[in-house]
Amino acid sequence: MTRTLHASLLVAGLLAAGCSDKESYDQVALDLTIWGGSEVGDGFVGDRETVDGWEIHFDSWISYFGNATVGDQGTGADSYYSIDWVRAPEPVALGSFEMDAGVFDLGFQVLPASTEAVNLTDVGDNIVALMIKSRWSHYIVGQAERSGDTIYFTWGIENPADYSLCQNGETDLQGIEITEGQIDAQEEAEAQDHVEAQITFHPDHLFFDWLDTEAAEMRFNVFNAWANVDDDIIEWDRLGEINAAAILDPYDEEMLDEEGHPLSYSNVGLGMDSFLTYSVRSAWHMNGQGLCEIDDPPPSR
Repeated sequence: MTRTLHASLLVAGLLAAGCSDKESYDQVALDLTIWGGSEVGDGFVGDRETVDGWEIHFDSWISYFGNATVGDQGTGADSYYSIDWVRAPEPVALGSFEMDAGVFDLGFQVLPASTEAVNLTDVGDNIVALMIKSRWSHYIVGQAERSGDTIYFTWGIENPADYSLCQNGETDLQGIEITEGQIDAQEEAEAQDHVEAQITFHPDHLFFDWLDTEAAEMRFNVFNAWANVDDDIIEWDRLGEINAAAILDPYDEEMLDEEGHPLSYSNVGLGMDSFLTYSVRSAWHMNGQGLCEIDDPPPSR
Protein backbone atom coordinates (compact mmCIF):
# COMPACT_ATOMS: atom_id res chain seq x y z
CA MET A 1 0.00 0.00 0.00
CA THR A 2 1.44 3.35 -0.96
CA ARG A 3 1.32 6.31 1.39
CA THR A 4 -1.06 9.07 0.35
CA LEU A 5 -0.58 12.55 1.78
CA HIS A 6 -3.14 15.24 1.03
CA ALA A 7 -1.45 18.35 -0.33
CA SER A 8 -3.04 20.66 2.25
CA LEU A 9 -1.72 18.55 5.15
CA LEU A 10 1.71 18.51 3.55
CA VAL A 11 1.66 22.28 3.23
CA ALA A 12 0.59 22.81 6.84
CA GLY A 13 3.16 20.47 8.30
CA LEU A 14 6.06 21.74 6.25
CA LEU A 15 5.29 25.40 6.79
CA ALA A 16 4.89 24.88 10.52
CA ALA A 17 8.24 23.13 10.69
CA GLY A 18 9.94 25.74 8.51
CA CYS A 19 8.96 28.88 10.45
CA SER A 20 10.19 28.15 13.96
CA ASP A 21 11.36 31.68 14.89
CA LYS A 22 8.81 34.27 13.84
CA GLU A 23 9.93 36.93 16.32
CA SER A 24 13.34 37.24 14.67
CA TYR A 25 13.12 38.56 11.12
CA ASP A 26 16.74 38.00 10.13
CA GLN A 27 15.90 35.27 7.59
CA VAL A 28 13.59 35.15 4.60
CA ALA A 29 11.16 32.25 4.12
CA LEU A 30 11.64 30.51 0.79
CA ASP A 31 8.61 28.46 -0.22
CA LEU A 32 9.30 25.62 -2.68
CA THR A 33 6.41 24.48 -4.89
CA ILE A 34 5.92 22.28 -7.93
CA TRP A 35 3.45 22.65 -10.81
CA GLY A 36 2.78 21.34 -14.29
CA GLY A 37 0.54 24.23 -15.40
CA SER A 38 -3.14 24.14 -16.23
CA GLU A 39 -2.85 22.70 -19.75
CA VAL A 40 -2.20 19.13 -18.64
CA GLY A 41 -5.60 19.16 -16.93
CA ASP A 42 -7.42 21.37 -19.42
CA GLY A 43 -5.80 19.81 -22.48
CA PHE A 44 -3.96 21.40 -25.37
CA VAL A 45 -7.05 22.74 -27.12
CA GLY A 46 -8.10 25.82 -29.04
CA ASP A 47 -5.11 28.07 -29.66
CA ARG A 48 -2.92 25.55 -27.79
CA GLU A 49 -3.62 22.65 -30.17
CA THR A 50 -0.74 21.13 -32.14
CA VAL A 51 0.51 22.90 -35.25
CA ASP A 52 -0.99 20.07 -37.35
CA GLY A 53 -4.45 20.53 -35.85
CA TRP A 54 -4.74 17.92 -33.08
CA GLU A 55 -6.24 18.60 -29.66
CA ILE A 56 -4.53 16.67 -26.86
CA HIS A 57 -6.31 15.52 -23.70
CA PHE A 58 -4.71 13.72 -20.75
CA ASP A 59 -6.54 11.31 -18.45
CA SER A 60 -3.48 10.98 -16.25
CA TRP A 61 0.21 11.90 -16.19
CA ILE A 62 2.03 10.53 -13.15
CA SER A 63 5.64 11.49 -12.43
CA TYR A 64 8.05 10.54 -9.65
CA PHE A 65 10.64 12.98 -8.34
CA GLY A 66 12.40 13.93 -5.14
CA ASN A 67 15.52 14.91 -3.21
CA ALA A 68 14.83 18.58 -3.88
CA THR A 69 17.37 20.94 -2.34
CA VAL A 70 17.68 24.70 -2.01
CA GLY A 71 21.31 25.46 -1.29
CA ASP A 72 22.33 22.78 1.21
CA GLN A 73 18.82 22.33 2.62
CA GLY A 74 16.56 19.43 1.66
CA THR A 75 12.83 18.92 1.98
CA GLY A 76 13.13 16.48 4.85
CA ALA A 77 12.62 12.76 5.42
CA ASP A 78 9.66 12.46 3.03
CA SER A 79 11.58 13.71 0.01
CA TYR A 80 10.34 11.15 -2.53
CA TYR A 81 7.10 12.15 -4.22
CA SER A 82 4.63 11.15 -6.91
CA ILE A 83 2.25 13.56 -8.57
CA ASP A 84 -0.48 13.25 -11.17
CA TRP A 85 -0.22 16.56 -13.02
CA VAL A 86 -3.83 16.25 -14.20
CA ARG A 87 -4.97 16.30 -10.57
CA ALA A 88 -2.79 19.24 -9.54
CA PRO A 89 -4.59 22.30 -10.98
CA GLU A 90 -2.58 24.65 -8.76
CA PRO A 91 1.01 24.66 -7.44
CA VAL A 92 1.68 22.11 -4.68
CA ALA A 93 3.90 23.02 -1.72
CA LEU A 94 7.00 20.95 -1.02
CA GLY A 95 8.55 22.87 1.86
CA SER A 96 9.55 26.17 3.39
CA PHE A 97 13.14 27.11 4.21
CA GLU A 98 14.67 29.81 6.42
CA MET A 99 17.29 31.52 4.26
CA ASP A 100 20.04 34.03 5.01
CA ALA A 101 21.18 36.51 2.37
CA GLY A 102 22.92 34.82 -0.56
CA VAL A 103 22.40 32.98 -3.84
CA PHE A 104 21.10 29.42 -3.52
CA ASP A 105 20.99 26.73 -6.19
CA LEU A 106 17.92 24.57 -6.78
CA GLY A 107 18.45 20.87 -7.40
CA PHE A 108 16.20 17.79 -7.65
CA GLN A 109 15.92 14.35 -9.21
CA VAL A 110 13.42 12.51 -11.38
CA LEU A 111 13.25 8.97 -10.01
CA PRO A 112 11.82 5.51 -10.75
CA ALA A 113 8.48 4.77 -9.13
CA SER A 114 8.61 3.48 -5.57
CA THR A 115 6.26 2.59 -2.70
CA GLU A 116 8.41 4.92 -0.57
CA ALA A 117 7.06 7.96 -2.40
CA VAL A 118 4.52 10.28 -0.80
CA ASN A 119 1.56 10.73 -3.15
CA LEU A 120 0.89 14.45 -3.56
CA THR A 121 -2.25 13.52 -5.50
CA ASP A 122 -4.30 10.32 -5.73
CA VAL A 123 -2.40 7.57 -7.55
CA GLY A 124 -3.92 4.09 -7.82
CA ASP A 125 -2.04 1.17 -6.28
CA ASN A 126 -2.34 -0.82 -9.52
CA ILE A 127 -0.64 1.97 -11.47
CA VAL A 128 2.10 2.27 -8.83
CA ALA A 129 2.73 -1.49 -9.04
CA LEU A 130 2.96 -1.34 -12.84
CA MET A 131 5.33 1.62 -12.74
CA ILE A 132 7.56 -0.03 -10.14
CA LYS A 133 7.74 -3.27 -12.11
CA SER A 134 8.72 -1.36 -15.25
CA ARG A 135 10.94 1.20 -13.43
CA TRP A 136 9.03 4.03 -15.08
CA SER A 137 9.36 7.63 -13.95
CA HIS A 138 6.33 8.75 -16.00
CA TYR A 139 3.01 7.10 -16.83
CA ILE A 140 0.94 8.99 -19.42
CA VAL A 141 -2.60 8.22 -20.57
CA GLY A 142 -4.49 10.36 -23.06
CA GLN A 143 -5.88 10.85 -26.52
CA ALA A 144 -5.58 13.19 -29.48
CA GLU A 145 -8.59 14.34 -31.51
CA ARG A 146 -8.95 15.93 -34.94
CA SER A 147 -11.88 16.09 -37.36
CA GLY A 148 -13.71 13.19 -35.70
CA ASP A 149 -10.62 10.96 -35.41
CA THR A 150 -9.31 9.90 -32.00
CA ILE A 151 -5.92 8.32 -31.33
CA TYR A 152 -5.17 6.85 -27.90
CA PHE A 153 -1.84 6.54 -26.09
CA THR A 154 -0.77 4.86 -22.84
CA TRP A 155 2.96 5.34 -22.43
CA GLY A 156 5.39 4.55 -19.63
CA ILE A 157 8.80 6.24 -19.75
CA GLU A 158 11.90 5.16 -17.85
CA ASN A 159 13.56 8.53 -17.46
CA PRO A 160 15.56 9.19 -14.23
CA ALA A 161 17.83 12.23 -14.20
CA ASP A 162 19.55 14.70 -11.89
CA TYR A 163 18.85 18.44 -12.23
CA SER A 164 21.09 21.13 -10.75
CA LEU A 165 22.30 24.73 -11.14
CA CYS A 166 18.86 25.78 -12.34
CA GLN A 167 18.38 29.17 -13.93
CA ASN A 168 15.70 31.35 -12.36
CA GLY A 169 13.05 31.91 -15.03
CA GLU A 170 11.98 35.16 -13.36
CA THR A 171 15.43 36.79 -13.26
CA ASP A 172 17.39 34.86 -15.94
CA LEU A 173 20.12 34.40 -13.31
CA GLN A 174 21.26 31.13 -11.77
CA GLY A 175 19.62 30.20 -8.50
CA ILE A 176 17.51 32.10 -6.01
CA GLU A 177 18.89 35.34 -4.57
CA ILE A 178 18.01 36.58 -1.09
CA THR A 179 19.33 40.11 -0.54
CA GLU A 180 20.32 41.96 2.61
CA GLY A 181 17.76 44.56 1.56
CA GLN A 182 14.95 41.98 1.79
CA ILE A 183 16.04 41.02 5.29
CA ASP A 184 16.36 44.65 6.38
CA ALA A 185 12.90 45.46 4.97
CA GLN A 186 11.18 42.60 6.79
CA GLU A 187 12.93 43.44 10.06
CA GLU A 188 11.68 47.01 9.73
CA ALA A 189 8.16 45.81 8.94
CA GLU A 190 8.32 43.08 11.61
CA ALA A 191 6.79 40.69 9.11
CA GLN A 192 8.57 37.81 7.40
CA ASP A 193 8.97 38.03 3.64
CA HIS A 194 8.20 34.96 1.55
CA VAL A 195 9.99 34.18 -1.72
CA GLU A 196 8.76 31.38 -3.98
CA ALA A 197 10.85 28.97 -5.99
CA GLN A 198 8.97 26.59 -8.25
CA ILE A 199 9.92 23.38 -9.99
CA THR A 200 7.93 23.86 -13.19
CA PHE A 201 7.06 20.94 -15.46
CA HIS A 202 6.19 21.53 -19.13
CA PRO A 203 4.00 18.69 -20.50
CA ASP A 204 4.02 20.16 -24.02
CA HIS A 205 7.57 18.81 -24.45
CA LEU A 206 6.07 15.35 -25.03
CA PHE A 207 4.97 16.41 -28.52
CA PHE A 208 7.78 18.83 -29.39
CA ASP A 209 9.33 18.45 -32.85
CA TRP A 210 12.88 19.42 -31.85
CA LEU A 211 15.20 18.93 -28.90
CA ASP A 212 16.92 21.49 -26.73
CA THR A 213 14.70 24.47 -27.52
CA GLU A 214 11.56 26.03 -26.09
CA ALA A 215 10.68 27.29 -29.57
CA ALA A 216 9.75 23.84 -30.90
CA GLU A 217 6.26 23.15 -32.25
CA MET A 218 3.89 20.48 -30.96
CA ARG A 219 2.93 17.90 -33.61
CA PHE A 220 0.93 14.67 -33.66
CA ASN A 221 0.64 13.56 -37.31
CA VAL A 222 3.55 11.15 -36.94
CA PHE A 223 1.82 9.29 -34.11
CA ASN A 224 -1.45 9.22 -36.02
CA ALA A 225 0.31 7.61 -38.99
CA TRP A 226 1.81 4.88 -36.80
CA ALA A 227 -1.30 4.10 -34.76
CA ASN A 228 -2.82 0.64 -35.00
CA VAL A 229 -5.47 0.51 -37.71
CA ASP A 230 -7.79 -1.78 -35.72
CA ASP A 231 -7.91 0.08 -32.38
CA ASP A 232 -6.45 3.58 -33.02
CA ILE A 233 -3.78 3.09 -30.34
CA ILE A 234 -0.24 4.32 -30.83
CA GLU A 235 1.92 1.89 -28.89
CA TRP A 236 5.21 2.93 -27.29
CA ASP A 237 7.01 -0.08 -28.76
CA ARG A 238 6.22 1.07 -32.31
CA LEU A 239 7.93 4.42 -31.74
CA GLY A 240 11.33 2.74 -31.88
CA GLU A 241 10.69 1.95 -35.57
CA ILE A 242 10.54 5.66 -36.44
CA ASN A 243 13.80 7.45 -37.29
CA ALA A 244 13.32 10.94 -35.82
CA ALA A 245 15.89 12.40 -38.25
CA ALA A 246 14.11 11.21 -41.41
CA ILE A 247 10.50 10.38 -40.64
CA LEU A 248 8.69 7.83 -42.79
CA ASP A 249 5.20 6.42 -42.41
CA PRO A 250 4.69 2.64 -41.89
CA TYR A 251 4.70 2.19 -45.70
CA ASP A 252 8.14 3.82 -46.02
CA GLU A 253 6.69 6.96 -47.56
CA GLU A 254 8.29 10.25 -46.56
CA MET A 255 6.14 12.25 -44.17
CA LEU A 256 5.72 15.97 -44.85
CA ASP A 257 4.83 18.94 -42.70
CA GLU A 258 1.94 21.32 -43.42
CA GLU A 259 4.14 23.27 -45.88
CA GLY A 260 5.18 20.17 -47.80
CA HIS A 261 8.68 19.89 -46.30
CA PRO A 262 10.09 16.53 -45.17
CA LEU A 263 9.48 15.99 -41.46
CA SER A 264 12.60 15.74 -39.31
CA TYR A 265 12.66 16.04 -35.52
CA SER A 266 16.41 15.79 -35.06
CA ASN A 267 19.80 15.86 -36.77
CA VAL A 268 20.67 12.85 -34.61
CA GLY A 269 19.46 9.42 -35.71
CA LEU A 270 17.29 8.62 -32.71
CA GLY A 271 14.32 6.31 -32.59
CA MET A 272 11.19 8.29 -31.76
CA ASP A 273 10.94 6.52 -28.39
CA SER A 274 14.39 7.83 -27.44
CA PHE A 275 13.53 11.24 -28.85
CA LEU A 276 10.44 11.51 -26.64
CA THR A 277 12.41 10.29 -23.62
CA TYR A 278 14.97 13.05 -24.08
CA SER A 279 12.30 15.62 -24.85
CA VAL A 280 10.43 14.88 -21.61
CA ARG A 281 13.74 14.89 -19.73
CA SER A 282 14.18 18.54 -20.73
CA ALA A 283 10.65 19.46 -19.57
CA TRP A 284 11.70 20.31 -15.99
CA HIS A 285 12.41 23.97 -15.27
CA MET A 286 12.65 26.52 -12.47
CA ASN A 287 10.18 29.38 -12.07
CA GLY A 288 8.58 28.97 -15.48
CA GLN A 289 11.19 28.84 -18.24
CA GLY A 290 14.46 28.58 -16.27
CA LEU A 291 16.70 25.81 -17.59
CA CYS A 292 18.55 23.32 -15.39
CA GLU A 293 21.73 21.35 -15.97
CA ILE A 294 20.87 17.70 -16.57
CA ASP A 295 23.27 14.87 -15.78
CA ASP A 296 22.26 13.02 -18.97
CA PRO A 297 21.16 15.79 -21.35
CA PRO A 298 19.59 15.35 -24.79
CA PRO A 299 22.01 14.72 -27.65
CA SER A 300 23.39 17.74 -29.50
CA ARG A 301 21.20 18.97 -32.32
